[in-house]
Amino acid sequence: MSTSNEPFQISTFVSAETMARPEAYVRAGTRSDKAERALTRFRRACLLSVLKRSLLIFPIALVVVLALSSDLLAATPVDIFQDMENGKDGDLLTPALMNASSHGGGSTWSIKGRMWVSTKNSIGLPGPVTVGGLTYPGAGGARSWMFNDNNQLNYVKCTLPGHYAKITVACYYATGVTIPWVQFDSINFLEVTEGTWGVLQVETEDKGGPYLRCHSAKLRSKTTYSPEHVKVAVGKPYWVNLHFDGDAGTVSGAAFDPAKGFAQVGTTMVAQATVGAKVYGSIRFGRTAAHGDHPDAKSQSSFDKIIVDYTHAAFPLLPAGGAQPSGQGGERFLPHGPGGEKRARGAEVPAAVRGQGALLHACP
Repeated sequence: MSTSNEPFQISTFVSAETMARPEAYVRAGTRSDKAERALTRFRRACLLSVLKRSLLIFPIALVVVLALSSDLLAATPVDIFQDMENGKDGDLLTPALMNASSHGGGSTWSIKGRMWVSTKNSIGLPGPVTVGGLTYPGAGGARSWMFNDNNQLNYVKCTLPGHYAKITVACYYATGVTIPWVQFDSINFLEVTEGTWGVLQVETEDKGGPYLRCHSAKLRSKTTYSPEHVKVAVGKPYWVNLHFDGDAGTVSGAAFDPAKGFAQVGTTMVAQATVGAKVYGSIRFGRTAAHGDHPDAKSQSSFDKIIVDYTHAAFPLLPAGGAQPSGQGGERFLPHGPGGEKRARGAEVPAAVRGQGALLHACP
């Protein structure tokens, strides 16, 4: 037996191999009191090692759980989600093709005219959406819906299961319109009580366009336009909102740039509608009104990732992960946003361009 007074060295972090053979950790010799004390210290060291490992693993596991939970909590709740991820590039849209990529809402999709599946202007959502308790990632995706700008009444239609005093629709929209002096209804709440409607238009009233604006009616079909409009770039997908508020008697629109973290582009557009009106029937996307055919319009426009919210009617309605501007709940959150332009004519059609044929027909 060793008579050395040298203390036994016990590590506070013990390997798995040593933990499996503790006797190898004590110097060879007779089981003296000193050895017994060493074994006791060793066993304590083993316990401390296990605790340290647990303390290292637990925060990592906690971070993973919190990350997964935050994704679920961040999901945008909506009533209808059209992901458009069905069909091949060039396939013509049919009710069967569109309904296969639609989720929730008791809605159905149909088409009037000719639109098709495209791989152009396709862009995924930055976060998930939830529909009826089910979560859809929204990310990725390789398809959009495209249509020619030359033909009137060329649109897809999504039915609505009820009547709604407040409702918001949002999607990616890329306009191709370049010809001057046109106004095309791109997204349309056409079936509305009290003789009104809600429209997001693309228009080219001057060479600085195209612009987006809102269009509605008050006092039973007296046409109104938003005094604000927002300039957009041709062929660039924007995240756009169209919000109908029958309680306030307004139709509002907004555009956001996904390439800039969904920062708002320009100002919020507001047109006067009729107080007490309700949206029902359907929402239309495309060239939705009878504003005349334009054979000189050789361009195409597209939609992608449509969401509809009539339960909460959030406005602005942005996908999870998109920057949330201030002013939730329907108020004009950027009344004088950078890049937005307010026309001197207010809500009236300029006299200089009245009588331009199909250009300035009132809806519907």
